[in-house]
Amino acid sequence: MNVRTQLIGGAAALIALAQPQVSLAQDCISKREVGSLVMYMMPIAIDSVDQACSARLSPDGFLARGAAEMRERYAAMSDKEWPNARRALFKFARNGRPAEADDPFDFSAFPDEAVRPLATAMFGTKIRNAIKVDDCANYEEALQVFSPIEPNDVANLVAFIASVAKVKNPSVCKEPQE
Repeated sequence: MNVRTQLIGGAAALIALAQPQVSLAQDCISKREVGSLVMYMMPIAIDSVDQACSARLSPDGFLARGAAEMRERYAAMSDKEWPNARRALFKFARNGRPAEADDPFDFSAFPDEAVRPLATAMFGTKIRNAIKVDDCANYEEALQVFSPIEPNDVANLVAFIASVAKVKNPSVCKEPQE
């Protein structure tokens, strides 16, 4: 498998992990929000893969030797990316529906100190539950392929793939042509 195929496959896997199950899109997510969500969630995804897979993989493999540095590169950006990632998470939580005043699951008015740890725990659990241990070597390879690429470039790649793949619930907003 060539590097291009691995990159596209890895990006598609990241999108699939974040994709909700209900299908009634009415609100969209910007490419910027998708990118911020990727950069915010990457350390969570790396931790989840590590927890699920480290005992099944080689102690000399990328997860054991290089993933921590990759995780830290993304974690260093998480505070900056949190506001856009937060908006994206609320859109995903609403499954693409517009916000409603009486929505019991609308946490948008809650302070970041309450929402951020909850969102991190919820998505960490969602990602861990989606991991198939028989695919641990593939997850490790995807992380290794993405590792040398700058986080902003990974975020832009995933946002682009999400837009052309016509991800739903929420869909990626159509951007005006220049």
